[in-house]
Amino acid sequence: MTNISKIKSSWILFPGTDAEDDKPIGCSSTNYTFEKNDYDHLKTCRDWIKSYLPKKNSLFFNKESKLSNRIIDSREYDFLLQVVDKEEYLDKVIYYVQDETDGCELHAFKYFDFFEKNDIIRIRSVKILDPIK
Repeated sequence: MTNISKIKSSWILFPGTDAEDDKPIGCSSTNYTFEKNDYDHLKTCRDWIKSYLPKKNSLFFNKESKLSNRIIDSREYDFLLQVVDKEEYLDKVIYYVQDETDGCELHAFKYFDFFEKNDIIRIRSVKILDPIK
């Protein structure tokens, strides 16, 4: 076991399939524990990505929709989007996003200020709100 610290964090983000090492690129805390079985799981995930992600329709998300199909209601949507631009404010960030059918603004708390122009993002469980209310 490689005990890097005594505190376990809730998430660790690793580079993708072409990574030369297993150093994380982000985590919820600078202290974390990462054991041998965790490295084994990371290798399994990378192998799966290489095998299945390039195949057409290999990933299925039952709530996935296109921006042109969104309506104001109580349903939740999932979107795969490209960040076209963003504006930062004191308490929030506005992402200008698009898919192949439409574009819109995505308002988020300042905490989510880690996407940049041209990033591809998947957002889940989005509710479309009436801007007038």
